[in-house]
Amino acid sequence: MSEYEMTSLDWLDNHLDLFIPPLDEALFDHKLLQRTGELAILYRALYKSGLGSIDMLQRWKTHFTAYIESEELAETARKNLGSAWAWLMPYFIFKDIHGITIETHEKTMEFVKESGFPNVSEVVPYRNMDRHYFLAMNYCSVFDAENLIENTSLSSCLNLLTINRETAYSITHSFFYVSDFGLKTLKLNHNSNQKCVAIIESLLAESARNADWDLLGEMIILGICTEGVEPELLSAYLTLFKKQQNPLGFFPPSAATNAVLTADMERDKIFDACYHTTLVSALVDVSYFIQEKESIVTFNVQKLSCLDENKLLVMLVSARNNAVEYLNATSASGASVVPIEWPATSLHSNESSVDYLSGVLDTREVLLPKLGYESTISLQISRQACSLAECFARSGDIELVLKLIGTCLGSTHLSPRWAAILSFVLQTQKPDGSIGYFLQEARKLKADNLLAIRIGLTDTFVQALDMWLDKKLNQVA
Repeated sequence: MSEYEMTSLDWLDNHLDLFIPPLDEALFDHKLLQRTGELAILYRALYKSGLGSIDMLQRWKTHFTAYIESEELAETARKNLGSAWAWLMPYFIFKDIHGITIETHEKTMEFVKESGFPNVSEVVPYRNMDRHYFLAMNYCSVFDAENLIENTSLSSCLNLLTINRETAYSITHSFFYVSDFGLKTLKLNHNSNQKCVAIIESLLAESARNADWDLLGEMIILGICTEGVEPELLSAYLTLFKKQQNPLGFFPPSAATNAVLTADMERDKIFDACYHTTLVSALVDVSYFIQEKESIVTFNVQKLSCLDENKLLVMLVSARNNAVEYLNATSASGASVVPIEWPATSLHSNESSVDYLSGVLDTREVLLPKLGYESTISLQISRQACSLAECFARSGDIELVLKLIGTCLGSTHLSPRWAAILSFVLQTQKPDGSIGYFLQEARKLKADNLLAIRIGLTDTFVQALDMWLDKKLNQVA
């Protein structure tokens, strides 16, 4: 080795604490992901080539082993399925060259695969559809939707909860091309209809909760062009979208953008911020007012994953029993276990009309008391429980998801949407039976009662599953 190369390695070695900081202080962010991954690649190269001092490599191995085996890494990878492979890259390297196997990471990667990753993480193949769609207009080429759509998120997505904003835009654009931007209809008998309806109804609620008017407008176009989307539900979201129009005629893309728009803002800045959503609103109108539309051509998509009902029941009962064992063991060790008083809530059943947005736009602080002890939730909120549970599952709010499962109607129907929600709940259980992957959040909040939080959530988990299983058994009976 040259003197320069030795100096570089010495410098890296001297900064090992910045590559892998103390785990009880580390911020598990993009910087840490990048630094640990790149250092692991270098470690592998040095190890494979036989370069680098034995002492240095051993020192790096010790730090990496602690990092790989840390609960912080396990939780971070589990909560970020789209980037789990990147977080676990050092683990893959050490598994390859040292034979280290960690069951938690293996289960995470199984869940990643079951959820459709890495295929579901693509966000740009609709650009390929873009080219073919427009070339077919003028260059006598054929727009082969069936083959082009195969590699898009619309096809590859297996779990609705894995859809983020970028993936949602990929889905809307893929749909735009097959629907001629709202000029054609996806009929009920189309083999992709069921999946598209589930995606649309799920993302209508998600974009509305986020006050993401641009995405909401695009999802409304999809809803207008898809038979099977509940008309009254679609009408409610369309009304919400139309309310966002500025008196001057433009539509802000989001509530956040609207908050910073001022009357004296330069014309070009308002245009830059709002022209796209205003175009979307015009396409909404075009699609809505066309009475007779051609059918969208046949194309195939992968179906949303839906667990076998018997398998799901076995998994839920097992998870419930593991949680009870955790609570019993915790109590036996001297920790205080105070069960949460949370019986099944009653429902209003005499509502003459349905508010399809009831609860969907509520904040966590407003919604949580409605699902709490001795509260009475409305039948309208219960009807939206699936959409609400999806929204809060996407943000990792296990407490609200559990309470929605425990108090809603219809949750015993194993649709792909509910299967994804219940799968999310099962994945929040740690190997010891407790509920919640949130070490990093607890540190940020400087929470000193992590055990109490885990106990409370685990008790809520048990009660929610008991309610769901009771309803399931009564339904079968």
